[in-house]
Amino acid sequence: MPSLLKATMLVLRMVRAPFFTATIAPILVGTSLSWKINRLFDLSVFLCALFSMLLLHAAANMLNDYFDHLSGADWFQTNPVKPFTGGSRVIQEGLVKPRTMLLSGVTSLILGSLLGLWLVKVTGVTLLLIGIVGVFLAYFYTAPPIMLAHRGFGELAVGLAFGILPTIGAYYVQSKGFDWRVLIASLPIALLIVAVLWVNEIPDAPSDERAGKRNLVVRLGKKASAICYCLIVTCAFISLPFIALALHSLSPLLGLVTFPTALLAMANVVRHVFFRYDTMKAACAMTVLTHFAMGILLSISYAL
Repeated sequence: MPSLLKATMLVLRMVRAPFFTATIAPILVGTSLSWKINRLFDLSVFLCALFSMLLLHAAANMLNDYFDHLSGADWFQTNPVKPFTGGSRVIQEGLVKPRTMLLSGVTSLILGSLLGLWLVKVTGVTLLLIGIVGVFLAYFYTAPPIMLAHRGFGELAVGLAFGILPTIGAYYVQSKGFDWRVLIASLPIALLIVAVLWVNEIPDAPSDERAGKRNLVVRLGKKASAICYCLIVTCAFISLPFIALALHSLSPLLGLVTFPTALLAMANVVRHVFFRYDTMKAACAMTVLTHFAMGILLSISYAL
């Protein structure tokens, strides 16, 4: 039993399970929007979509670890803000071989894609386009030759893959169609998951730059990046009244409840970057909390 528990904990660390909130939030929002707009909900389709996305998310995390190992990005980060920056560290600590991480990532990608194909069969071939784009972004986020994160497109890729696309996809598999209001409703989730990535990239900036991973934080510098982080988070909350107008409902304004947490995260980033005070751990944690709480509150408001 202890060995089984140890193996389970290692797998959860490999896939970075605590960050699965990035997948759960948009799936819940898209599904609840289907109920609010069309009064449509299918439990089996919901579970299939959720597990498909979780497998693809796990694949993206493991493949990212593998290719960051090859580029040296995770090796150069010798003082990560655990568990938020520097990857899972299982390769660096000798717990998992690089080849095992690669094979695990590819296997998870295939399994997630197979579940997605079942959803395509059940709901419609239009979903295939969303799936293809999602798989492309998951694999080539750090994989050569495209290496989106290295070329300054990583933040956009994450906003699409963990914000806009899963929200629209979760709505589509329930309602068998699209609605322009769902695209608008996906914006706060997309912006906040970009903020999660962005705040994690600030402590990693020196090691990323050394490895040639020139994401937007590296390109802009820490001070400009801190300002941009605050703007991204603020825009997520500014979008809520526009969603309320689009849906002719005040329910999206429930997401404003999370603003104090976001404000604390922004203050922490400013203190750290401009005044060399405090660590980034609180900002990283509060940004994740803001994103997930926003997703839960919006889902509840749409469902009820």
